[in-house]
Amino acid sequence: MEEASHRCSRSRIVFDFPWAQSKLKSKLHSAVTVTENVVLQRRGESRTVSLGPNTVSFILSGEETNGRYSVTEFGAAPPPAPAAPMHIHKKEDEAMYVLEGNFRLSLDKGTIPAPTGSFVLVRRGTLHTIANLGPGVGRLLIFLTPPGFEGYWEEMANLHRASGGKIDPAQQLALREKYSMDAREDRKL
Repeated sequence: MEEASHRCSRSRIVFDFPWAQSKLKSKLHSAVTVTENVVLQRRGESRTVSLGPNTVSFILSGEETNGRYSVTEFGAAPPPAPAAPMHIHKKEDEAMYVLEGNFRLSLDKGTIPAPTGSFVLVRRGTLHTIANLGPGVGRLLIFLTPPGFEGYWEEMANLHRASGGKIDPAQQLALREKYSMDAREDRKL
């Protein structure tokens, strides 16, 4: 098997063998396609947006996975930062792997601890939220299938930035409706 050597310069990766150089191209959110079957994303190279005290790093978009799923890293600030409200995804299954931190998964019928190393699969239509219990920042690796909901975080970050963190509830509701998300605070579920 041919071995690849590489060197990094900023966020650009250069592969030192001809077949990869001809296929190397930068994709959305700075992931690099090495071949049509391999995508490489190094830690710290993904585009990150702010949702108030929380962050979302876009690791792989639906475009990069041929519409199969998306992968994001969610940086959850510790309390008193708020978690997402109880909500339902109407279209997506959401899988979460706790990379770092101590989380609590809340469901309609109760709560479940989710410490580092926990894996959670929330099927579409399930009322849920996940909250960082602290004391530090927690990190989740989130897989959404089908992809698309990551656009919600992108647009919500734009609203946060434009409003100085004081988002109009009507805009927030419209965005949730656009991405087929029902939140308990919006209406009775």
